[in-house]
Amino acid sequence: MNPAGRMRVNRVEQACKGPGEIALRPKVRLVVGLAWVWLTVLAAGCAGDPNEGFIQGSWYFNDPHLRQVVGESALETTWTFDRGVYQVYSCCFVRFSQSGRYAILESQGDTLVLELFNRDGDISSERTSIKLLIDRENQTLKIQIGGPFTRISP
Repeated sequence: MNPAGRMRVNRVEQACKGPGEIALRPKVRLVVGLAWVWLTVLAAGCAGDPNEGFIQGSWYFNDPHLRQVVGESALETTWTFDRGVYQVYSCCFVRFSQSGRYAILESQGDTLVLELFNRDGDISSERTSIKLLIDRENQTLKIQIGGPFTRISP
């Protein structure tokens, strides 16, 4: 390579360098930049809401006499929360199932308010919100007026 050609290469390398930077090819810079963004997003996802972390898994509630009314059928309900997706199944007195997605509307102390959307199943498909009360000491969860639900799977 002639000296003039080498000077042009040096100028290009210097143009790509900032103070204290190593000259990287544009493709390498892109890959490094995308990796940095991906790691940042991954780290942010790991530092999620502690209340949402607590509710992950399946929760079970059994009311053998529907609010202490003898003669009524039993009610068994299972809720499952899995990183933005939920499923609920209830049987016996009232039988229904539903699945969909959820988003956190509010999280303060031991109270979590979720918005349910993209709902598919036996009950309304319109967006709605539910309130969850967390009892970390007893490892239980109250959902709306039902419960306490006990964890049956992590």
